[in-house]
Amino acid sequence: MRRVSGRIGIAVAAVFALTVLVPTAEATTSQSLSAVRSVASGYAGSCALLTSGSVDCWGYGHFGQLGNGSFYSPTVSGVQGSAVPVAVTGVGGTGTLTGVASLVSANYSLCALLTSGGVDCWGDGADGEMGNRTFYTGIQAGSAFPVAVTGVGGTGTLSGVASLTSADHSFCALLTSGGVDCWGYGADGQLGNGTFYTGTQPGSAFPVAVTGVGGTGTLTGVAGLTGASENFCARLTSGGLDCWGQGSKGQLGDGTFYTAANFGSAAPVAVKGVGGTGTLTGVASLAGFSGGSCARLTSGQVDCWGQGSSGQLGNGGIGSSAAPVAVKGVGGSGTLTGVASLTSAQYGSCARLTSGRVDCWGESNWGTLGDGSFSYSAVPVAVKGVDGSGTLTGVVSLTSNGPGDLMSALLTSGGLDCWGQDYNGQLGNGTFRTTGGPGTNTDGSAVPVAVLTESSAVASPT
Repeated sequence: MRRVSGRIGIAVAAVFALTVLVPTAEATTSQSLSAVRSVASGYAGSCALLTSGSVDCWGYGHFGQLGNGSFYSPTVSGVQGSAVPVAVTGVGGTGTLTGVASLVSANYSLCALLTSGGVDCWGDGADGEMGNRTFYTGIQAGSAFPVAVTGVGGTGTLSGVASLTSADHSFCALLTSGGVDCWGYGADGQLGNGTFYTGTQPGSAFPVAVTGVGGTGTLTGVAGLTGASENFCARLTSGGLDCWGQGSKGQLGDGTFYTAANFGSAAPVAVKGVGGTGTLTGVASLAGFSGGSCARLTSGQVDCWGQGSSGQLGNGGIGSSAAPVAVKGVGGSGTLTGVASLTSAQYGSCARLTSGRVDCWGESNWGTLGDGSFSYSAVPVAVKGVDGSGTLTGVVSLTSNGPGDLMSALLTSGGLDCWGQDYNGQLGNGTFRTTGGPGTNTDGSAVPVAVLTESSAVASPT
């Protein structure tokens, strides 16, 4: 098992003793962040890719995941990060990172796809997430500034990357050739190269090539990738899906709840159709949550599979499924339609509709559903507007931090609204929300709030 529970304890143990809405001295401006192209959120933090090609980050920074050269240690109030955005440096800590085409996060790590086709990463690197042949050690086991990912086998520099995706402590790169390379944690087979990694360093600190279905040859014809907590899925040019990694909760979608020693498949398997019949087709995009995935179809509908104990499958039921089921409409009426894009948090998903509205379902710890509640829903609910007024509209794209229950919506105005977790400043609106103790799961906002601009007076980490 990877070293996750201890890290979460470091992040939150001191925070739970605080009171409601602790403001930070870092927020010296009320101007909202703008000129945002996309957002990537990790556990307790986020990074925004700006139209300039540079990156600003905010939230938890203990492992260097803010990318500004600093490892944030607990302050007197217990917080370990920045509640306002800070600029990511260039490789090696020099200058400012530029030429970024897209961003993805893997828990406490982030990777940037460059316009050159290469990849730079920063943050936690204990399981090889930096992809630079290094397993980082120590209390702050990572890099506080970007490093370049090597090529397959650790030779040269990774190139020809078309897109990136991530799982809990792993990254996979879709290549322009249609193949896939992965690196990082691999104990559950999530690197897809036929290997269940064991030992004190259960993964690969450099990229490895994903095999074909059943472990034969090399995976090809991939049009898109997505990752969940412990597995990856590849959307094929044929419209079908292949998945690999953890499968104990049915998250591989092949009709099997894996119970063998490794509880999954270290090579891709094909996802079945709704109800376990045939093979799933017509997949336009995919989003993965902890223990499962949801697929947006070309019809504008959504199918989900895997763990469903908190309504994650959106079909009105509480229970897991090893084959896809159809998501219902808002309130459980009919079938969800008109979906333009899909994203998932830790135990739930949100759909951006063609109308610019957002509907969410699953667990709402920390307010992830955005409807004003800290509960769960087994069918979609509509996200409210900023501060709970009306309904959220004008959403261009939607992202989440996967393992940590935070949602971020990029608006047509170029601004950014977020909802969910905030005990380390993840909402970026100048506050650290700490309303309760362990188990309350209310340290956040259950409705969207506006993210502020980068402050020129950010407090130094202590």
